[in-house]
Amino acid sequence: MIAAYLCVLLRPVAGRKTGSAVGWVSTVVRALGYMAGAFAAVAAGLQAGKVWDLKGALLVTIVIVAAAITLMGQLFGLWNNLRRRTRATLEQDVRTYLFAMYIKVLEDAKVAPSSLGFAAYELRRRWVWQLPHKGANGKITWPWRRVLSRLDRHRATERIDTSRTVWTPGKGIIGLCVRDGRMIYADVKDLWAPLVGCTPEQWAAADEGTRMGFTHTEFKRRAAKAAVVWAMPIIRDRSNGQPEVIGCVALDGPPGALAKLEPPRAKTQRHLGDASSAIANRLRR
Repeated sequence: MIAAYLCVLLRPVAGRKTGSAVGWVSTVVRALGYMAGAFAAVAAGLQAGKVWDLKGALLVTIVIVAAAITLMGQLFGLWNNLRRRTRATLEQDVRTYLFAMYIKVLEDAKVAPSSLGFAAYELRRRWVWQLPHKGANGKITWPWRRVLSRLDRHRATERIDTSRTVWTPGKGIIGLCVRDGRMIYADVKDLWAPLVGCTPEQWAAADEGTRMGFTHTEFKRRAAKAAVVWAMPIIRDRSNGQPEVIGCVALDGPPGALAKLEPPRAKTQRHLGDASSAIANRLRR
């Protein structure tokens, strides 16, 4: 058991690379700066060789523009590096809070360490690379929208898989948790069992709590991966004192694990709540 704990603690922080958009902009700006600088050098050489008759003011303008673009590239690079360091520190702090929660849940529920996973998500507005289309709720889904960006994730070694799902408020257990601002837990495999092999019409006729914002295509893709999920919202107070849901903390276990997690429900809820409060305070900095 102790070895399992140490493996999780020492595992590198999981998550997507951060600052990629800023890094891309920095690279483009730097390239433009180098091109402008090269052009200015060539122009000065042609001017000195009397091949190209440039007026002094024009040459000075070219040099200033090249220097300005190069400076902007350097500043973008510094900002990108700062963002990466800040994000790395945040992710490590979040992993510490989640790991403490993980240990307490394992001790109370008496489940195998390899069967339990955990994650934390932050609600952010992101550009999603897809054309506008109608979502499962019949509304137009635009590329720029609020999504649940993963702060950290430890996958259970018994269930290593990848997901192409873009998590949004109202999609899946974690999405419903964020949308409704309350703790939600369910054995999704058991919930979906009666609908395995259903038609798109039958799926559309199912209640919203069962569909959980998934399309029929998404349901077919995820049905085999369905597991027990337990989610708690991350809530902080706005400047006006009103509470705001900014993400969620989630536990996931194998199908049937709800029987072990639900009896100590008050303890499981408290452990998720402690991690949620700690992450909310960390994101407030």
